Amino acid sequence: MESVHPDAYHNELIALLMTPSSVISDTALANYVVFAADDLQIKLQNSLAFAGCNGNPFGESRCRFRYLNEEVDCSLFQAYVLAAEDSAALAGELTAAMKQAGARLSQPVMVNGQRMKFKKYVSDRKSMLSPMTLALCEENNVFSLFF
Repeated sequence: MESVHPDAYHNELIALLMTPSSVISDTALANYVVFAADDLQIKLQNSLAFAGCNGNPFGESRCRFRYLNEEVDCSLFQAYVLAAEDSAALAGELTAAMKQAGARLSQPVMVNGQRMKFKKYVSDRKSMLSPMTLALCEENNVFSLFF
């Protein structure tokens, strides 16, 4: 699951992989949650099941990926807010589940090896962010004074 292309996910394969003792790595979880395209209920259900097999609170596992031509090391919650291409309904459900699990967007991120506040990272690149990222940042008060 760590290296499978997001378009290659199949629900039957995922069902076969899931056993009560499954362990899902941070990379595999991030690859599915951030990049895989799936129907709302299926992706939400699979994401929560995989997060349960990951061992970290949903949204707190580490994620490293290229975004806006930079190497970003951040939490799964932050990665999802930055790179999500899901529907607004699914994005809202997944971010709500991450917040409910205790994940926070306010943690610092590493960008090209340099530590930076998440708010500064997105604020400095606001004109380059996707409409979904902007909406998720607004919904989670990233641009507010009290973030």
